[in-house]
Amino acid sequence: MVSPDGWNIRPKRRFALIACGAAHTLASTDDGSLFAWGEGSGGRLGLGDERGRWMPTHVSLPDDWATVSLACGLWHSAVVVQHKRSFRGYPKDLFAEKLEHRPLGREGDGLDDE
Repeated sequence: MVSPDGWNIRPKRRFALIACGAAHTLASTDDGSLFAWGEGSGGRLGLGDERGRWMPTHVSLPDDWATVSLACGLWHSAVVVQHKRSFRGYPKDLFAEKLEHRPLGREGDGLDDE
């Protein structure tokens, strides 16, 4: 399957990490490959130009390197990479922990503690 911009979509490839900025997004697949899309001004997508991309676009990393952490800000992106010899993929239970959701700003939530 091929997307409109020519990106080959592998049905079993999944995003394991996603970071969102104000106008752009970074995502890493379960094998450590990096993708970016959104507003590209200032080079924040890491694609070598300032054009916006509206579909996930593969970001070239040095050979044998995998993405292990992502961050996006208003005008920047940050990526931590690791050599694939020591990268074993993301743990299968990375997101399995059940998160407790509760309203913010209420007594006892820790936000008003000094």
